[in-house]
Amino acid sequence: MAGGTPGGPALQHPSGFRPAHERGETMTHVAIVEFRIRPERLEEARGLFARMLETSRAYTGCERLDWLVDRDDPASWTLYEEWSSWEAEQAYRDFRAGAGAVPEMGPLLAGPPRLVRLDPIGTEAS
Repeated sequence: MAGGTPGGPALQHPSGFRPAHERGETMTHVAIVEFRIRPERLEEARGLFARMLETSRAYTGCERLDWLVDRDDPASWTLYEEWSSWEAEQAYRDFRAGAGAVPEMGPLLAGPPRLVRLDPIGTEAS
């Protein structure tokens, strides 16, 4: 079915977009981190995250880091991260667990963050 529907033509994005694996490029390593912020601490959390993410975006191997908020729930925040390798992503997690820890974050959270590491389906993960 390579890029199409069973028995039908290949589907194409109007802009000509093609996924990385179809362009012969290495797949990016994607991680998502979900945070539940205490509603009464949103402004404080916003300032802390802005400072923290400057360091995160500059970390070796970080290719992209987007800070997102749920449109219907301002206390539900998500970080969408792209890393050059799983080793780079793990080195960053180790940094945040050690020398780069942000202890001020704990009281701002309504619960522990949830980390999701994603691999592509239907292609060989690199």
